[in-house]
Formats: sequence, structure tokens, C-alpha cells
Amino acid sequence: MIFHAQRLYDYMSKHWFMPSTPILSNGGTNRGLPISCFLNEAGDSLHSIVDLWNENVWLASKGGGIGSYWGNLRGIGEKVGQAGKTSGVVPFIRVMDSLTLAISQGSLRRGSAACYLPIWHPEIEEFIDLRRPTGWRS
Repeated sequence: MIFHAQRLYDYMSKHWFMPSTPILSNGGTNRGLPISCFLNEAGDSLHSIVDLWNENVWLASKGGGIGSYWGNLRGIGEKVGQAGKTSGVVPFIRVMDSLTLAISQGSLRRGSAACYLPIWHPEIEEFIDLRRPTGWRS
């Protein structure tokens, strides 16, 4: 164990290897998590979406970067229940973006999240447009 620790120390001293920011800033403390990235996915229910938001807010507040898969959600206008229709995936991703921007990672930096949608999803074009500078916030 000591040999491994010394080897890692030597590599870092020579700039051959450097751990991610959460590992460097949270190591040896009682704050944050010693892991930098987390992956999860939203299911096709309101309960699952809210659970994902809750998990992502908690992870971001502890210093983790997040990658969320949204491809399980139905596209805009598809049937929900007896007579309802979905609002689609884009509004839920917008909420996730706002939550991520609102979270500070222990005064170190803002939260970071990536959202993923498969190319065959009915809202893929709207999803791609979210990244345009002239998108919904303008």
C-alpha cells in the first residue's frame, strides 16, 4: 500500500498524472465525494424524473459532474394516461440545466452536467437547438 501511495505521489510530482479536481479538493476532508463523474438515466415517469433531479442536485452539491441519459422519455405530444399528452423531454432538461446552474460545489465551482439523447428520439432536433447561443434563454 505504501509503495502504491509513493508511486502516485511521484507521478503527480513529475506531472505525469493528476487526479480530477474533486479528488484533489475533497481528499482528506469530510466534505464532498472522492469521485469526479456520475452517470444516471431518467425513466419515463414523473416520479423517475424528479428522483433524477434530486440525485443530480445532491451529486452536484458534493462536487460531482453528472451525465444524464434522457432517451427513455416519450416525445412531445405522446399519450400519457387516459387523455393527457407529454410535454416532451426538452422542458425537463431545461429544469435540469437551471438546477445545475443553481448549485455551488462547496464554493469551489458551479455544478457541471451533460445530457444525452439518442439520435432516433423524436425531439433530437429541439435537443440540439438547446446548445445554440440563440436558444431559449435569449
